[in-house]
Order: sequence, then C-alpha cells, then structure tokens
Amino acid sequence: MKKRVLTILPLFAFALALTSCPQGEEGSTSTGPGSVSVAPPAGVTDITTVDLPEAPDGQVTVAFVYSSESLELPEYVSIWLTGGFTESEREDGTWNGDWPVNYGATEMQLMEGTSDVYYAHITVLEEDEYGGTNGVDSYQLVAGYNRNAGLGESSSGLLWVDNYKSEECQTYSYGTNPKWQNNGDGTIYLITDNNLGAIHTFSTLPPQPVEMENFHLVVSWPEALPSWAAAYGVGTFNNWGNDDDFDISKWKFSVLEDYAFAEEDRYYYALNIGTVIANAPISYQVVLLAPDASGKPGDAMYQYQFGDAITDEEGNTSYNNNISTTPVAGQGLDGAYDAAHDFERYPSKVWTDPSITRDVEFRFVNSETDTTVPEGTVPGITGSFTGWKYTAMNLVEDYWTVTLSIGGGEQKLEFGVTKGDDWTGAIKDAAGGNLVITVPGEHDLVTITAAYSTFGVGDAQSVFYPGTVTSSTK
Repeated sequence: MKKRVLTILPLFAFALALTSCPQGEEGSTSTGPGSVSVAPPAGVTDITTVDLPEAPDGQVTVAFVYSSESLELPEYVSIWLTGGFTESEREDGTWNGDWPVNYGATEMQLMEGTSDVYYAHITVLEEDEYGGTNGVDSYQLVAGYNRNAGLGESSSGLLWVDNYKSEECQTYSYGTNPKWQNNGDGTIYLITDNNLGAIHTFSTLPPQPVEMENFHLVVSWPEALPSWAAAYGVGTFNNWGNDDDFDISKWKFSVLEDYAFAEEDRYYYALNIGTVIANAPISYQVVLLAPDASGKPGDAMYQYQFGDAITDEEGNTSYNNNISTTPVAGQGLDGAYDAAHDFERYPSKVWTDPSITRDVEFRFVNSETDTTVPEGTVPGITGSFTGWKYTAMNLVEDYWTVTLSIGGGEQKLEFGVTKGDDWTGAIKDAAGGNLVITVPGEHDLVTITAAYSTFGVGDAQSVFYPGTVTSSTK
C-alpha cells in the first residue's frame, strides 16, 4: 500500500543504493565520472547524448526516456514526478516528509525535437539542507490525468495507483524508492537500480475518462462488526487520509441489508466513495475505529486494518496489503455497487473489547557481552500503542524492561527503542524502519535484541542501529 508517503503511507521510506556500470564494460558506453554508463536498446534515445533544456537560475533539469515498449501517451495523460526533493522544514523546525500528489506533483514535458525524452525544471535542496528520511534524491514516476481530461483536481495528476507507476519504479517494494543521478551540471537523470539509462516503461495508463457517480465499495465479514468498532475506508479516492482537512467520519461504511450477491452467514457493508473513473483501478484498505471516530486519526489509523490477504512461501499470511478493484462502466454510471471483497478474519478477534486489556512486558536484551548502554541514556519504548510518546524502561539484572497495558486481540505493534523523545541512535529494523510485530492475545512478552553499546549513539536524528524483535509467552 501506499500508505502515506510514507505516511500510509507511504511511513519511513528508505531508498536503495545505486551504482553505475564500470567503465570499459563490454556493450556499454562510458560518459565520464558522475554519469551513467549504458547502452540503450535500439530505437531508444541515449539520454547522455541529449542537450537537455537549461533550467532557470536556482533550478535543475530532471529527465527520463519514455521506453519505446510503452503504450502511446494519449493527450489526456501525463507522467508526473514527486519525491524527496519536495520535502521541507516547517516553521516549528520539524520536517514535512509528505510528497505532493494530484496537480501538486511535477508534470513532465516532452522535449521539443525528440519523441521519447521527457523533462521538467525543479528546485532541489542541497544534501546538507535536507532533514528528512527518504533522501532528497528519492522519487517516483506515475502516469495520471492532465487538464485535457477535464476532470476535477482530486481525480487528476498523480494518484498512488501502483499500476500507474513505471514498471521500473514498481520493482521497489514498499518502504523503498528509486534514487536519481545528479550529474552536477544542472541535469538529473531518473535512473533506477537496473536501469542506468533513465529509461522508464509504462504498460498501464489511465483509460479514457468516463465518470461513474456514487460508486460504492462493498466488503463483508463472517460476523457482524462488534459494538465497539465501525469500518472506515482509506485509499486512492481520499488520498489515503493525508490531506490536512481529512476527516475519517466522512468515510464510514454502512450496513448493507440487501445485496444481490450476498451469501449466507456473511455480513455486508458499503461505502459511497463518490465519483470515480470507469476502468481506472482503485486501491484501498478498511480500518476499524470507534463508531464515533472523527478527525485525522494519524498513525493509529492502521492499528486494526483489513487489506488483501497474501501468504508467502513460508506460509505466513499478512493482511495489510492494498485491495485493488476496477469500476466498470457496465455496472452503471450512477449508484453502482462493486463486487464484495470478503474478509475471512473475525473483527472481534482482531480487535477485542477495548475495555479488556492485558499486560505485555517489553525487554531490551543485549546482543553483546559485558557492555552497558552509553552513559546518560535510558532505553524506552515509543510506538503506536503509546501514542508515539516515550515510555522509559527499567534495568533489571542484565536487561531493560517495561510492562505496558495493551488492548486484547491480535494487533500489529509498530515501535522502536529510543532515548527519550530523541530517535538518534534508536533501535529499529535492518532497513531503518520501525520495529513491527503482530502480538496475538496469548503472547505477553516482546523481546528486542540489539547491541547496548550502539544505543543512543550518533549526532543526527537519522542514525539508527538494527535490532530484532520476537514475541512469546512468559
């Protein structure tokens, strides 16, 4: 899912490191230090030979090659660019890591005299001015409707529909993004790990826009929702809840008594998401919140989430994958109901009565020998279940511990071990994201293992040290 960019985002996106082909490699052409080395396919422009349009003072020219294997761009579709270069520091000193969408993204333009080179002029922060976690050079290219489509702004520009990303951008799993190459001469190539020629292929584009009004999403469970929960929808139709004026109360599912394709022993709920585009994919998830929820829930929104269930090769099933559906004009242009997405998990088991809690002990265990945490640091838990507020741990024998009251039922806990509210030197996962664990009701011990000597070390907020996390019974 996109989740907020990372906010459902997408949170905490970390880009992969990129390398160029070595000089002199057979079949490649070297273009000098700091530039790509690649032999593009026949019929595809070698971007290193193109004199890109010069940018105005204070800006740079960013460019990519539209692959000859791509679908032809209709006049109502453009390629849109967004990324870490758009992030900024707020007045209070915190960092705004949200990436612009819709018309806030950058529209790429076809370079005059070429058939496949697209460019734009953008402003980019210097690396030492950047205070986010994605990387100033992280980006995404996504196809979307332009003003020729005649649609409203909420349906135009960049929408986080995975299939509309370039195929090269789609190879990056959630939490990572491609990184461009700054050539240091006022030009930037939008390369990827396996695509050093800045060539991007688009195999799915937004279709001819046909609006369908009052389109309903439908979901079902094997039991009715418990009295303490209501279902709410977040997805591409409401920018995953990232807008400043977002109010979750406007996106609440209602009981659907009579449904043409209803099965026995299923409980159906529907949500009117308004006007959609026929044959254009929609991605969404369903979250359980209190029946009277309102406002902008933030990170806690995804504590009790229902997405598409996917089982990996080892038999582990995850339920936080985006649900994809495509409205079809044949369903009707006004008041259509989507085919039901059936959840097999029981809501009352995922989120048990919140008035019933259990105590869970969190232990921070050393992976080294004969060491202590650095002087002046006190490990603590900061996570979704603490409202992202620091809760100090106590030293007991040779490990640190704290016991917290956690809501019953299976739920995903997202957290890190920090020193106070400062995340410098925090214990996170190997990729730099928050530690995440699903704790079923019978588990009452969570163990975080990492090196004590590295905890709290570092002079920048982005410094972290990897740890592992497991859950068990005492």
